[in-house]
Order: sequence, then structure tokens, then C-alpha cells
Amino acid sequence: MKIVSIDIGGTNTKYGVFDFSDEMRILTSGYFKTPKKIEIMFDLLSQSLTGYNFSMVAVGVPGVYNKVLDKIVYAPNLHLLEHINIKQNFEDYFNCEVIIENDGNMATFGEYFFIEKEKIKNFVMITLGTGVGGGVIYNGDILGGNTTITELGHITINFNGRKCGCGKTGCFEAYCGMKGINETYMEVSGVTNSKVDEIFKRCQSKDSLAKISIELFSYHLASGLSSIANIFSPEKIKIGGGVSFYQNCFFKKTVKYFSKMIFPAFKNSVTLEISELKNNAGLYGGAAFCIKKLSNH
Repeated sequence: MKIVSIDIGGTNTKYGVFDFSDEMRILTSGYFKTPKKIEIMFDLLSQSLTGYNFSMVAVGVPGVYNKVLDKIVYAPNLHLLEHINIKQNFEDYFNCEVIIENDGNMATFGEYFFIEKEKIKNFVMITLGTGVGGGVIYNGDILGGNTTITELGHITINFNGRKCGCGKTGCFEAYCGMKGINETYMEVSGVTNSKVDEIFKRCQSKDSLAKISIELFSYHLASGLSSIANIFSPEKIKIGGGVSFYQNCFFKKTVKYFSKMIFPAFKNSVTLEISELKNNAGLYGGAAFCIKKLSNH
């Protein structure tokens, strides 16, 4: 049996075709720039998936998804899916069963199901990309309800801080999403319109202003992570998403700040790590949700 996993992001949309005939393997994967219209999305997916016969589709969507209404309630970084019945549209197009899940939850479940499932029961994943997402595993299952309930990127880390894209002030995402990293670098260096990849590469090259910016990013990241740890007290928190590829620039600093900020009772019981599946955790999460769905049939 083959399934398709689709991870819709604010910048790019990733896809992968998984085969469950023997042991699970990925047959093909790729990405394209997220379009502004759903019709273009379907055209691009059709071109990418030609020749594959699949029986189930999983789709990760950014923002708060209401399963009862089958709508995105709020997605500050993406307007492509607003005001449409998402599951219905995808099922009509693909003519098969479709699972819709928040992208942060999908990445979290993928990392847990394929990497951590036999080791721990309580787990948190943070994804650092265009925005900041994530999810919570509690007693071996994703924490959820009729709507997405863990918008971790929008906890407040500075009540007098920056305006976030969601309209609030001082959100975790406003400091640790890609726009936030750019803003920190602009504040430190005065340079505008830098790309996040360039900032991290300058940091790797020992550029002093880039190093200061990433030090501040590490501090902000630890602030958000410690708040999450204090609420959920998981056995492990993992950092994924595109920014995680630059772990050599920020991870050790983040661990140092995190150990100072976390509630003392949890200091020795919560581990910080980088995701093993990194930016593909969402695709594997789609596969994991399909396996779970099929096993419950």
C-alpha cells in the first residue's frame, strides 16, 4: 500500500510517497514553493505525483485547524487554505481518504513514532522555520482535540516585545521564527533584508555581529523552551525545522541558557536534543498518522 504525505509550509510545500508493502520506505519526495491558490497547489501536486497509485493522503497544515468545521481558524503565515473545507477539497481531488493535521503536530508525531516511541512516553517537539510550531506527546499519543491546542510559537516570552504576525506582542515566534532571526540581526547590525542562511553562515565564519545575533536567538529560544518545559515537564524536547540544520551555531548556547531558566525541579529530568528527522519530520508524521489510522480500522 502507498500513501502520500504533504507538509504545507509558509514558504515551501514538501511531499513524499511512502510504500508499506514490505517494510516502510519512501519512494519519492520533493518540494515546491507554496502557491497562493489551492488550484495551483493541486496542479503542482498532480505533476509531482504522476504515476503513483495511493490509497491514503495525510496533509500537514499551518495554523489552527478545526476538525469539526474542516477549516483553518487562523493561520498568520499562510492564507492559501483560509475559508475552504480543507479535508473535503483534498478528498474530492485525490478521491481517497485524507487526514488533515496541524503541521507542528505532524512533525512531532513523526519524530516520536519513528525515533522515540519505544523509549519515552512524554515528549515535545519544536519546529523552527518560517514560523515556530510544535506539538506535545502525552502518554504516547499526540495531545489534541477538535482544534489544534498547542500553538507553542505563540506563548509570550516578552510582554513588552515585538509585534508578532499573529497580532500579539512578544511571541516566541517573533524572536525564533525566520523573520524574528532576521529582525534580531537587523537590530544588531543595521543590515536589512538578510537571509537566515546567510546570517548563520556569517556566524560560522566568526562574524562578530552575526555571532551576537545568534547568541540572542539562543537566549530567546531557551526562554521559550524553558516555559514549555515548565508547563509540560516532558522527558525530552527536540528542536526541528529548517533552522535546526545550523545546530552547531546555537545548540550549546541554548542548552546553557535553558539549564539556567528551567524550573529547578525539572532541571535534571528534561533533555534537549536536535531532531533526527529534522526538516522531514512532518512527512514522516503524515506516514505515522496513516499507520495509526489503518491500525485502528
